[in-house]
Amino acid sequence: MTTRDYDAAIAMVTSGAATALVGDVPVCVLAVLRHPNKDLGTLSNPFTVEPVGIALSPSDARFQNLVENYLGALERTGALEELPKRWLEQRDWISALP
Repeated sequence: MTTRDYDAAIAMVTSGAATALVGDVPVCVLAVLRHPNKDLGTLSNPFTVEPVGIALSPSDARFQNLVENYLGALERTGALEELPKRWLEQRDWISALP
């Protein structure tokens, strides 16, 4: 089955109309975090791992420099490694979502 968006797919799983959802890891983890009483889970290892890229305008060298500096700082301080823990393991931020 296909759906118009992830929210519709998650609703199908939580209602019992579907038994599983194939999607990006953050979407699946978010569904588990948002619906703690629905007996949802995720695979321990994803099917595939795709690199993430950032598209920047080649004509804006100052913005490219800014992004590179921020990413470098996040990596050097260890914050880049902490981000998945914050967003994919902790639940405290879920209540702020609409």
